[in-house]
Amino acid sequence: MSGISLTSDHETIQEWARIRRGKPSRVADEQQGTETLSIQFPDSTNGNHERIQWRSFFAKFDKQHLCMAYDNKTEDNRLSQYYQFMPAPRGILLTLHTEHEAVMRLFDELANTTTRATKARTQGALQLEKLLKPHMKGEEKVFYPRLVHECDEEDAIIEILEGYEEHKAAKRVLKDLQKTKPDSLEWAARLSVLQELIVHHIGEEVSEIFPTAWEKLDNDTFEKLDTAYKARERKRIANM
Repeated sequence: MSGISLTSDHETIQEWARIRRGKPSRVADEQQGTETLSIQFPDSTNGNHERIQWRSFFAKFDKQHLCMAYDNKTEDNRLSQYYQFMPAPRGILLTLHTEHEAVMRLFDELANTTTRATKARTQGALQLEKLLKPHMKGEEKVFYPRLVHECDEEDAIIEILEGYEEHKAAKRVLKDLQKTKPDSLEWAARLSVLQELIVHHIGEEVSEIFPTAWEKLDNDTFEKLDTAYKARERKRIANM
C-alpha cells in the first residue's frame, strides 16, 4: 500500500516517468513570462507541451524549489499517472511530511509481521500511538485552525474539516488495535484498516491541503506555525 508520496529526488522522478513512458516537458506563458513543468505521457492529447531534456527540466525544477507529489498504483493496482508539482515543503509542512514518512515506514514494517511476532506487534502498536496521536492533535490545534481562518472558499474549508473527521476515525481504529491480541488475525485486519485510513488521509493532505496552504500562507507563517507545533510537542513530553 503506497499512497501519495512527495519527492525532490531527480532519480526517483525520472524513474517514475520512465516506467510510464513519460517525457519531461514545459508549457510557456509568453504573456505572463512564466512556464509550467509537466510530464507528458504517450496518451496525452495536450498539444501545448514542449518536450525538453531532463537536464533542462531539473535545472528549472530546482530553480523553482519544487517537489513532486505522486502515486505509484491506482486502486485497481494499475500504474498510476497521478502527479502534481508543488513548492517543496518547508516550515510546518516539512515537519508534517517528515512525520508522515515515519508513520508509513512503520506501517510497512508491521504489515510484514506474522501472528508469531507478538512482541514486535505490541511495540509497533505503541509506537504508532506515539507517532500518530501528537501528530493529529498538533494538526488540529495549530495547523488546521489557521488554515481555516485564512480560507474563504467553501470547498477548501470542507477539505480541512474532513481532516478532523478522518482523525476521529483513525483514533477509534487505533484504540481497537491496542486492545486486540497481537497473535490474532483480527490484529492484522485492524492494522490494515488503520493503514488504509492513514494512507487516504495523507494523500488528501498532500494533494489538497498542502496546495491550499501554499496559496494562503506565506513562508513566515509556515515557520511560526512550525515553532508553535514543535513547542506544543515539547510541552507534551515535559508533562509526561
